Amino acid sequence: RLWSGEPSTPVHVSEGPPAPKQGHVMGSGSVKALRSLTDAAAPPASVMAAEGKRVRTMGLQARPELNGLEGVCQGPAADPARLTVRLDDGQEIALKLGNLEFEAAPGRGDRARISGLQARPELNDLEGICQGPAADLTRLTVRLEDGREIAVRPSNLTSWAPARGSPARPRSPPRGPVERPRCAGGCGRVVPFGVNTKGFPYETCCRGCADGQAHSANCQGGSEASPSKSAASPIAGVAPSAGAPPPPRPTAPPPAWKPLEDDEPAVVAAVALLRAVAAGGGGAAGGGGGGGNCSGSVPGRRDMNLVARILEDRLSPWQERLRNFDLQAAPLVAPDRAGGPDCPWLAHLRPYHAWLGGALFAELCAAQAVVWQGFWRQKGARILDRGLKAGDALQSFALQVVGEVWGSIDRAHSQEYCDRGATKIVHSGTLSEYTPPSCGPIKSSYWTGLGVSEERATADIERVVRVGLVNSSAVFDAEHLPLYHGLAANAFDGWAKSGANFQAYPGKFGEGVYLTPSFQMACMYAFRTPKTVASLADNNLAAPRFASTPDGRWNYLICLQVMADAKAVTKFAGTAFTDAGDGWDLEAQISVVRSAAEAQIYGVLFCFFPQTFKD
Repeated sequence: RLWSGEPSTPVHVSEGPPAPKQGHVMGSGSVKALRSLTDAAAPPASVMAAEGKRVRTMGLQARPELNGLEGVCQGPAADPARLTVRLDDGQEIALKLGNLEFEAAPGRGDRARISGLQARPELNDLEGICQGPAADLTRLTVRLEDGREIAVRPSNLTSWAPARGSPARPRSPPRGPVERPRCAGGCGRVVPFGVNTKGFPYETCCRGCADGQAHSANCQGGSEASPSKSAASPIAGVAPSAGAPPPPRPTAPPPAWKPLEDDEPAVVAAVALLRAVAAGGGGAAGGGGGGGNCSGSVPGRRDMNLVARILEDRLSPWQERLRNFDLQAAPLVAPDRAGGPDCPWLAHLRPYHAWLGGALFAELCAAQAVVWQGFWRQKGARILDRGLKAGDALQSFALQVVGEVWGSIDRAHSQEYCDRGATKIVHSGTLSEYTPPSCGPIKSSYWTGLGVSEERATADIERVVRVGLVNSSAVFDAEHLPLYHGLAANAFDGWAKSGANFQAYPGKFGEGVYLTPSFQMACMYAFRTPKTVASLADNNLAAPRFASTPDGRWNYLICLQVMADAKAVTKFAGTAFTDAGDGWDLEAQISVVRSAAEAQIYGVLFCFFPQTFKD
């Protein structure tokens, strides 16, 4: 309904989902190795946080002529669930968060527009897809529409992202040839699409290549056709394999292509994928960070973002658009209600079905479901991103902070953790028990007993990013123990003088380095200042030891991963955090190493939780 009168009165357009009341899912970020990385415009979590941000309208059905217009948020409208937006043409409208995209730094897979280049102005206004961090970590690689790849500073790139908690905007429909990876055995043949029972993709064209022998009789790597012999589709195609023999002459024409809704096997595979996502980690030991829903429940936005990240990581050898069917932007649908011509889940997957053909589409849906289920079947630490390939804002921030303080980063052994399949597992290097890092709430009644509110006594860890260190003195064998040390993140820059080395310090059980086998306990020591003689004297009992990202969106704890000589470790009882022990014997929660040289740091854990409080 357009208003005609005072210019200050906004136009109200009733569209889009209501503003999210809870949840804090970080949208795609970008690589900026400098500290200014998290100062980039970011999608807000609430109406109040959006004022002054540049936006673009989307998803309006009653007023489609307003879609795609840009403007600036003026703050909350008269309806507190809406924002007043002043468009670039001067018109003011009131919209819900779900109908707005916010100008943001692009992340991997996002479409970005180049602007502000001085040395190469001919590139300005060109668009392309962000490929992630460039060799120079202060830049992002962008693949332009003409196929060229260039490295550009994030400040010269613009993308758009929905408000946090809202679905991501789907990318353009997939087109072009379907490409299969080459055999890791070096034979030059292509690898069939498929995954093993643990959810990892095949790396060789056949079992013979995997065993270093001659090709198996049923090896399909020499054929240009997909191993699934998928039906032809209007935009399907398969990249030819170099040096491969010509495909066998078909004995019968391929089956005619038909729409997804009419392709029963493809519909069954699509719904099975949705059921797998909705089930999350419910069937896995120790629960699951994916929500642990039953198969009939609606998966949450956090589930969809997580499954998209896991698929991108596990299926990285595959062509980009085959790893993940843009699930981070998929509609939230209950599996029991999926199917039929008006199903939003099938509507989301329809372009992929048209691109791949029915058989290959069904095959890849099944493979993605196995990857997701295999991830939750892991018994140890569930790792999301080995090498931190995603290079989003929080990963890059962690790399940048450690690089500034210590410099010696082992990127290959940097990774991100989701949760764990069991509280205690056997470390593969030392063969001793340890507690793997994990997302989830970190809390202790110790803090509430000191008068800290329930909210401020809990750090609900959403992401754990590990930055590996280059340390040849860290030994991983049966004579060493994996332990943790929780430190004050707000004073981490003070470690620059000593380097990645401990210095013995006085404590309750004498001078030494104080460690613990419990990840939760280390986080408690990193969270707030416990009750000690020093804290009482300084009047800083329960003062924050965590720090905040420069943009104020996240708090974070820092814990160090340490390898300690087992002979140098003395165990003591007496911890205050008796309910945050990860199942360890409370009589041996504290490990003290007298000589600092016997405790070697090999990793730095950044434990991020939303900034709902600062002190």
